Amino acid sequence: ADVGLKPSWLSITLTSDIPFVSKQFVLADEINYKTVVTLSEETQPLFADLVSLQFNITAIGLLAILLATLLAAWFARKLSKPLTVLAKVAKRIAVGDYSKEINIPSNTKEVSLLSDAFATMQTNIQAREQEIVYQARHDIQIGIM
Repeated sequence: ADVGLKPSWLSITLTSDIPFVSKQFVLADEINYKTVVTLSEETQPLFADLVSLQFNITAIGLLAILLATLLAAWFARKLSKPLTVLAKVAKRIAVGDYSKEINIPSNTKEVSLLSDAFATMQTNIQAREQEIVYQARHDIQIGIM
């Protein structure tokens, strides 16, 4: 390795391009005489713990991402299932089928409120429709009795 070269983190830990790190020190600098000491050390044993730590951090990070993704998918499914049932109920109400009671179990307050609102809407639409039919059948002006 070049003496005095500052190696990069990547070249030492991942690619192992630099097998040694070296540092030069000037001990004495006389007029015609210069004493220089060069110290060198292998990089692999020096950075073995760092490489192991990097691997562990990467593995933990990937596991955390995987766990977060699985939990997000589970929560999304748990939330979307009652909403899918409510969409089917809305289609049933749209064609005039008011016969089934709306009772959708949910663990979230918002979906429970929406389910209750659908039940109230179904009851009110059914009552108004029955009133309109009754008035149409008993209206003296159109002559149907």
